[in-house]
Amino acid sequence: GAQRGPDHPLIHPSFSRAPVAAPASFLSAPTLSFYLSLIASPPAHLYLSLSLSLPTLKKRYNKGLAFSEEERDRLYLRGLLPPAVLPQRTQAARAMVNVRSKATDLDRFTYLTALQERNERLFHRVLGQHAEELLPVWGEPTLSSACAAHGLMFRALPRALFVGLADRGRVFQILKNWPERRVKVLCITDGARVGALGDLGVQAVGVPVSRAALYTALGGVDPAVCLPIALDAGTDNPDLLSSPFYVGARRPRGSGEEVAALLDELITAARARFGPSLFIHFENMRYRHLAAAVSACRSAGLPVWSDDIQGTAATVVAGVLAAQPLTGKGLADHTWLFVGDGPAGTHIAEMVAAAIARSQGGGGA
Repeated sequence: GAQRGPDHPLIHPSFSRAPVAAPASFLSAPTLSFYLSLIASPPAHLYLSLSLSLPTLKKRYNKGLAFSEEERDRLYLRGLLPPAVLPQRTQAARAMVNVRSKATDLDRFTYLTALQERNERLFHRVLGQHAEELLPVWGEPTLSSACAAHGLMFRALPRALFVGLADRGRVFQILKNWPERRVKVLCITDGARVGALGDLGVQAVGVPVSRAALYTALGGVDPAVCLPIALDAGTDNPDLLSSPFYVGARRPRGSGEEVAALLDELITAARARFGPSLFIHFENMRYRHLAAAVSACRSAGLPVWSDDIQGTAATVVAGVLAAQPLTGKGLADHTWLFVGDGPAGTHIAEMVAAAIARSQGGGGA
C-alpha cells in the first residue's frame, strides 16, 4: 500500500522521532476548567461515564515530567510536579532501569501495564525502542501468565471492551460506551486458546490489549483507533469456574452457533458505530470458530487477520521464498509434505497452494 507519512490519520505522535507537544486545543485552560467543573459537580447521568473516560484521556496526554515551565503554569500543574523538567528520552531511560530491576518477567509486565495506564506516549516509546528485549515480556510466554492472574490483578481503568453472550441484542449500545469514536481496528479474542495455558476465558483480555499496543509501538498506529475486545463466551476451565476471583460469566463455553451469532452482531454493530472501514484481528480462538469468523469477514469485504490462520502459514511460505536463491526452485517445483492432523497444517497447505497459484498467474487468496 501507499507509504504513511507523519500526518497520516492512523499514525500516533509517539511514533515520530521529533518531540510532539500535547494538543493545545485539549490542554487549554478553558477546556481543562470545563472538565474540572464537571468533576466538581457532575450531572448524575454523567458521573460514572466521566469517572471512566477521564483516566483514558489523562493517560493519553500525560507527559510526566516533560511538561514545560509554560505548560505547568497554563495547565495548573505548578507545585503538583517536582521542579525538574525531564525530556521523554530521559524518562524512557528511567523506565528501562525500573523494568530491569524487577525480579521476574511477570513483575516487568505489571510495571509496563502501570506505565501504559498513566503515560501512554512514554509506554509506546519504551516498548518500541526496546522491542527485542521487551517482546518476551509484553507477549508470550509472560502474557499467558499475566492473563491467568487477571482476576487477582484486575484494574478498574477500562483497557478493553467486554461483550458476552448475555449481551445479545444490545451490543451496539455497549459499543457506544467506549470513549473513542474514531475506531478503525478491532482486536478480538474469546480466550479459548492462550499459549500453553489453554482456556482462560475472559481473563485473556490481555491478549488483544497487548496486540493493540504493538500496533502503536511497532507500526505507529494511533492507539485511539484500536479497540481491544474480550468476547465472554464462557469457559470450560474448571479452575476458573470455581474461583471466587474469576471476572467472567460462570458458564460453560457457548456453542459454535452462539459464538458466531455474537460475532456477527458485534461486527455489524461496529460497522454501524465506527463506519465500514474496519480492520479485524482475531487472536487465540478455537480454530473452528476462528475459521468461520475469518471467512465471514472476508465475505463481508472486511480486511481480517489471524496469527493462527495466516501468521504461521505466512512465515512458512516466506521462509521457502527466502531460500529460493539457494535452492534455485520456485514454490511449484518442490514436493510438499505436511505432517500432523491439526488445523495449523491445513492452513499452511492452503496458503502454499494460494502462493503457488499466484506465482503461476492463477491468482489466489
